[in-house]
Amino acid sequence: MSTNSDTVNLLSENRNVLYDEEDEGEITLQKVFSIVKQIESSIKTRFNDTNEKIDYRIKNLETILQKVDSMCEEVVKLTSRVNNIETEFHKMNTTCSEFDKNLHGMSNIFDDVKKDVNKTNKEIREMKTKMKEMENSLANHKMEKQIEVQTLAEKNDELSEQITDLRVRSMKYNLIFSGIQEGERENSEQVLQDFLANEVDIQQYIDFANVHRFGRQHRGKPRPLIAKFLYQRDLDMVLRNARKLRGKSYYINRQFPDEIEQARRSLYPIMKEFRSKGDHVKLVRDTLYVNGEPYEPEVTQSSPNTSERRYTPSSQRNKRRRKAYTPEQR
Repeated sequence: MSTNSDTVNLLSENRNVLYDEEDEGEITLQKVFSIVKQIESSIKTRFNDTNEKIDYRIKNLETILQKVDSMCEEVVKLTSRVNNIETEFHKMNTTCSEFDKNLHGMSNIFDDVKKDVNKTNKEIREMKTKMKEMENSLANHKMEKQIEVQTLAEKNDELSEQITDLRVRSMKYNLIFSGIQEGERENSEQVLQDFLANEVDIQQYIDFANVHRFGRQHRGKPRPLIAKFLYQRDLDMVLRNARKLRGKSYYINRQFPDEIEQARRSLYPIMKEFRSKGDHVKLVRDTLYVNGEPYEPEVTQSSPNTSERRYTPSSQRNKRRRKAYTPEQR
């Protein structure tokens, strides 16, 4: 804009020179030359100023371009980084997609496992319920069987006691004579009659239902004689006179079943102990009477593996008590 103004001013001055009012109508070559010189000088001056401005602007443009180039490089780098980031982000997206797929697959697996676990838990609960029912049923069945066994045991005890009682009754008239010499082809009844007459001082003839020896033969030791009496009075008479055998090697005892005989043998030491204290004792079947009172055995635990027998009424198992004879009844 200033260049145009200068040009206008220059043209105006030149016009004034050419058409000066004083020299109006006279245009000389000298004036023209002078004007041309001035124009040339003005143009050169303006051209130089313009070149300097152009150079300055070019330098500014170069500086700006350098900065732009630098910015372009940064933009390129930034673009590269952005591309790398986009690539990594794409990879991450791909990885995340795969992870989502895997996670979905694992979720399906966990769902299946959860279903299986729930099914298994349900089956376990059902099995526990069935086992509980079976346990209750078995417990009831066991209790019923225990009651049945106990009932059968009680019945068996009753039958055993009845059988024992029958055996005792069948042996009621039997006496066992031990220590009587045994001969070959002997008459057992005659041997017993002679023994009663000579050793027991019973001279009368006693009627026997049967007389015989029993047990295995041992060299030098005679077998016992067992005699079945026909009458109770004869048996009682023999027992009363048996005290005459004290100090001799002969013995007269009632016959009892093995189980009662074993019980009597276990009571012999107790009977002797009380007798040594001055108590009145009597052994009737398998019951010991001390001063007229029955004395019952009690089993007490003295150690885990051993037991000690004591005699009290509370020792026997709770069962029907076998009928026993009292000393007065005997």
